[in-house]
Amino acid sequence: MSENNNNKIAPKDSQNGLLRYLLGHGLIDQVELDECIQAQQALTDQNEQTSISGLLVAHGYLTPKQIERIKSRLEADKPLRQIPGFQMLEKIGSGAMATVYRAKQISLDRVVAVKIMPKHLSRDQEFVERFYKEGRAAAQLNHNNIVQAIDVGEAGGYHYFVMEYVEGESIHEQMARGKKFTEKEALNIIIQAARALAHAHERGFIHRDVKPKNVMLASGGVVKLADLGLAREMADL
Repeated sequence: MSENNNNKIAPKDSQNGLLRYLLGHGLIDQVELDECIQAQQALTDQNEQTSISGLLVAHGYLTPKQIERIKSRLEADKPLRQIPGFQMLEKIGSGAMATVYRAKQISLDRVVAVKIMPKHLSRDQEFVERFYKEGRAAAQLNHNNIVQAIDVGEAGGYHYFVMEYVEGESIHEQMARGKKFTEKEALNIIIQAARALAHAHERGFIHRDVKPKNVMLASGGVVKLADLGLAREMADL
C-alpha cells in the first residue's frame, strides 16, 4: 500500500513542478498520472528510461506543443533572474519563445525592456542565432519609429536582448479590446510605420513580419515598429 501512496508523487524532482501544474490546472487527472507513473516503473524495470511528460504524450493525454508551452510558462514564472547591470522589475509578457521583463538599467537609471529566451531553447542553435540576429539588426537602426536595441548577450545560461521600453500597447492589443481607429488615426499609424520601414530599407534590411502585434503605439501617438527577428539583409536575397 505504501508504494501506491508514493506513486501519488512524481518520482523525479525535475518533473514535480510540471506535474503539479498539470494536475492543478485540470490538464490531466490523478488516474492518468498514475497510469503513466506505473508505465514508467515498468520501463525502468526493463532498463529503459523515459519521462512522465513523454509518457503523457505517448498515451495521448497531452501534445508535445502543450508540454513545451507549459515548460516555458513555468520557467518564466521562476524568480526574476539577474542580468549584470540590470534590475528586473516585473514580467510584462511571455510566450513559448521568450519572456519580456520591465527592468532598470542601473548605470543610466532608466527603464528598459529585457527579452529572455527560455533556457531549454538554448539547445536550438538556429533559434539562438535568430535571437541574436534580431539584436544585431535592431542595433543598426536608429529611428524614432523603431524600438531601439540596447544590448544582447548571455548570463547564467540565459540569452537576453535589452531594448527600449515602450509605454503603450500594440495595435493588436487595442483592436482586441474593441478599439476602432478613425481614418485619420489609421493613416497616421501607416505613415509612421512606413517611415520606419523606409529607414530599415535604406540600411539594407527588410522586415518580413509586419503585423498588428509588432506595431506598438506609445504615448503621444508615436508608432514603434518591433520584433526584427525576421528582418533580413537585402544582400542575402
